[in-house]
Amino acid sequence: MNADEVVYVETTQSDSAQPVVSWLVDGKPAANPGNDRDFDLSALNLTGAHTLTATVDGDSLTWSVDGLEPEVASELSKPLLKVQKPTGPEYIYNAPFTMGLTATDDSAGYVVPEFRVDGDGWFNYFGWPTDASAPFRFTAEGTEIDQLVYGKLGVPRVVPWDNVPSGYGRHSVEYRAIDASGNIGTPDRFAVTLLRPAPTCTTTITGTRNGPLAVVSGVTCLQEATINGPVSIGAGASLVAVDTRISGPVRATRAADVHLLRSTVAGPVSVDGAAHAAVLVGTTVAGPVSVVNARTAEPVVLAGNTIKGPLACSSNAATPTNLQAPNTVTGPRSGQCAGL
Repeated sequence: MNADEVVYVETTQSDSAQPVVSWLVDGKPAANPGNDRDFDLSALNLTGAHTLTATVDGDSLTWSVDGLEPEVASELSKPLLKVQKPTGPEYIYNAPFTMGLTATDDSAGYVVPEFRVDGDGWFNYFGWPTDASAPFRFTAEGTEIDQLVYGKLGVPRVVPWDNVPSGYGRHSVEYRAIDASGNIGTPDRFAVTLLRPAPTCTTTITGTRNGPLAVVSGVTCLQEATINGPVSIGAGASLVAVDTRISGPVRATRAADVHLLRSTVAGPVSVDGAAHAAVLVGTTVAGPVSVVNARTAEPVVLAGNTIKGPLACSSNAATPTNLQAPNTVTGPRSGQCAGL
């Protein structure tokens, strides 16, 4: 039994006497005012393992009390950025992400992990509906399986024909476990921000490229690449750099998209007149960063970057955001980025 239960004993009785029930916790007498046939364990605030004994006229019954909460560990897919805060870790993704939960307890029996999103109802974790060994998958719209929708962030979408807002943005995820004795663990939590995905690549570069790179059309993706030279992005073109090293400046003029993700730039970064999206997350820039005249539908994202120089933003349609993941900036911050 768990440490919050009420234990009841039923005794034999006669017309003239009612036996007295005495209670022991770990062999020591425990007061039980009122009805001595009921014993409320929750009043003792027990933790760990204990024994409870009820004695009537020399006859005894003993129960094991489990006062230790189960534990549960989470494992998430690789984020663009992780920030550790006193309230728990916070993550940024720009694609579907997964969460695996592993629950353990000191006592025998099955331990049930569960989670909830944004304070909604608790959901038993069972892996993924089509593969119990796979982690749970979260997306902005959810995944349809047998006419049910799983893993949608934000407003729940239970069936495919539900018309609800997409789940992009910031969310809170809590997780806990329930052991075989009924102990409910104290929840852990993390926050996650899901960004809209980067555009689909039309050209992909990996490995090392020596010399300047000019992106004049389409979507050029740099995936774990090394670019030994400057990078320019022209009008209507897009650049998506992930885990990439660029040993020169990056300049975008009226580009459609500019995404610098978990990358390193040995030089200044200038984004002027971005049309669709500009996202810099978890990137180190050895030089100034300037973002001006963006006409993007959503705010420019500058989150968790290390900028070894000034950060200046002005004349953007919306004030840039750091998604509650501050940047480290060695120079002055000015304009719309003064608070980032």
